[in-house]
Amino acid sequence: MITDKEIEIITAVGMAALMTAAGVLTAMAAQSPTIIAGNGMSQIEAAGPGVQSPDAEQEQAPIWGSIISADNGSIDMDCPSGNIYEGEVIVNISGDTLILDGENGYPLEAEELQAGETVYAYIGPAMTMSLPPQTTGEVVIGKIPADQKAPEYITYDSQRRQKLDSHVCVG
Repeated sequence: MITDKEIEIITAVGMAALMTAAGVLTAMAAQSPTIIAGNGMSQIEAAGPGVQSPDAEQEQAPIWGSIISADNGSIDMDCPSGNIYEGEVIVNISGDTLILDGENGYPLEAEELQAGETVYAYIGPAMTMSLPPQTTGEVVIGKIPADQKAPEYITYDSQRRQKLDSHVCVG
């Protein structure tokens, strides 16, 4: 049986391959690459009890900004105006947080993120009311080249195989 950690590694490697292919196309189309994650199971089924109902599903949007400081357990970010949150935010990192390279999609260690670097963080639905506010990072994308848009992270419920070996993501 495959463990959750092995699934994360397989997902990260698969996302790297998708990002690499998308990066070639986006260089010509001037669009950002997309990181896609999915395992044929809805997020509600995957998360188990205690999660929001599908009716309460929300759009997944990242916060972005420059790193003030980073350690193994958190990233202190300064988010500019135009973000869903403006100002300093602490993004907590756990063993479930995917930290990915924005150029190739490969996994990064939290120690590889440095002060001054711009990162995009897809965060959980909750944020504390403390100052600075704290939230949980689900996906953090760092090491984004200055001349490239940040990749987008999307999730889907399933995929359907189409003619000519192409796939369509659903949900």
